[in-house]
Amino acid sequence: TNVTVSATHRRRGFMAGMLGSSLGAAYERGDALSALIAAEWPIYGGFGYAPATAATDYVLRRSRAGARLAGDPMRVRQVDRGEFGDVAPEIFAAARLLRSGQINRDQDWWNRVLGRDGYKPSAELPANWFLHEGDDGPDGMLGWTPRGTFDLVPPLGEVAVWTLTSTTDE
Repeated sequence: TNVTVSATHRRRGFMAGMLGSSLGAAYERGDALSALIAAEWPIYGGFGYAPATAATDYVLRRSRAGARLAGDPMRVRQVDRGEFGDVAPEIFAAARLLRSGQINRDQDWWNRVLGRDGYKPSAELPANWFLHEGDDGPDGMLGWTPRGTFDLVPPLGEVAVWTLTSTTDE
């Protein structure tokens, strides 16, 4: 961590040696994957590191099994962006520890993205914010925006989910 190379020692294979040793050790241990978080990530593509995904699309067919979950729908409530931002860091911090590969989003990240604490809100922010209330307080969050039209002719519109994060299966 925190590796830098002096300009006098560039292009001499030091990075290849370090990454080669690291990847070799990961292979010897039987690690399923190796993650690298780097400020200049594009230079590591030659070593097999690259973003796994930038976005994904899902189609929810309400008539299919598993499309509806059991539970009390009254535990989900719509909130404003301010209240969402008050609890989002805590929910995300707890949820990320349950799923491999998640990186931290500290309070400053949430402030910048949500337009809090003097930051200007992004034009791309969702129009709808929801929280799920668990027994011990908020434990899930959803931010989404409608896209397209919701006419009576299929596909009946769509939603763009900005975040869907939870600390429980509920």
